This record gives sequence, C-alpha cells and structure tokens, in this order.
Amino acid sequence: MEEGFERLVDRHLKVAIEEIGPIQPWFMEKSQEWFFDHPAYPVSCSGNSKIDVTKRYPLYLREFIWYKLKESYPDFPEENISGSLGNPEEHFDLGLKKQIHLPEDIADWLESDPCHLQDIRRLMRR
Repeated sequence: MEEGFERLVDRHLKVAIEEIGPIQPWFMEKSQEWFFDHPAYPVSCSGNSKIDVTKRYPLYLREFIWYKLKESYPDFPEENISGSLGNPEEHFDLGLKKQIHLPEDIADWLESDPCHLQDIRRLMRR
C-alpha cells in the first residue's frame, strides 16, 4: 500500500513541477547564496550554486507534498518511511527539524526574510 502512496506523491510532484516551470534560482546579495521559491508552494531552497538549488528544490517540494498528502490520507501505513525522500545515491540532507519557542521579535525577524535563516546557518558553520 505504501508503494501506491509514493506513486500518488510522484503524480502530484509532476503536476507541481509542470505548474512551476523551469527552476531558475536567483542570487541573493544579502546572504551570498542562490535562492528559489514559487508563490504557489510554501517551499524555498537556497544553496551555494544554481545547480545545487536546482537539484534540491524538487526534493524539498516532494517532501512538502508527501507530508500534505499524509495529512489527507492518514490510512497509509507509516512503516518503511525514511527521513529523506530523495534518491539514496544522491542524498541531500534536508536537515532535522525541531520546534522551539523564541521571543516574538526574533521570530518575526526570522519570518520577515528567508535570508535571515540562511545568515544564522552561515554563522553556525564558522
């Protein structure tokens, strides 16, 4: 039954990619990274190169679709679910997510511009 769910996710991904069209990242001076998002989906991706973003954005979009469909179809079994939905030979780390509570002004600042989160990540890498 999980195989059927994965096919459903792939069908929705194909429609989304057709709707989005070519993935053409743009360079953000503020964060010094390439960035891509589309107004139709709450998914964004940034990276060190256009190629990196172009490869990873569909993986992020697929993960978003997977979770949205999982909410709509909770009957599908949870077994055999791995962390990343990308190709295992070309694994891109989507990163673990954790919910935390921040002061409201800091949370608003982070939400105001996607570059802020990338700035924080870059500082953490140093």
